Amino acid sequence: MQTKQIYTEKILQFSVSEVTARAAAGIPGIRPDSALLFYRKIRQAIAY
Repeated sequence: MQTKQIYTEKILQFSVSEVTARAAAGIPGIRPDSALLFYRKIRQAIAY
């Protein structure tokens, strides 16, 4: 499994459990800005 896919799955698990993006950014290797962007994209996909 690729590293990017592992991080994506972890962030997705955090977003489903309603953990904030800043808290999800605590995963080693995940930058806070990247977590915020990913959360924003998830919300846009759900709203669509």
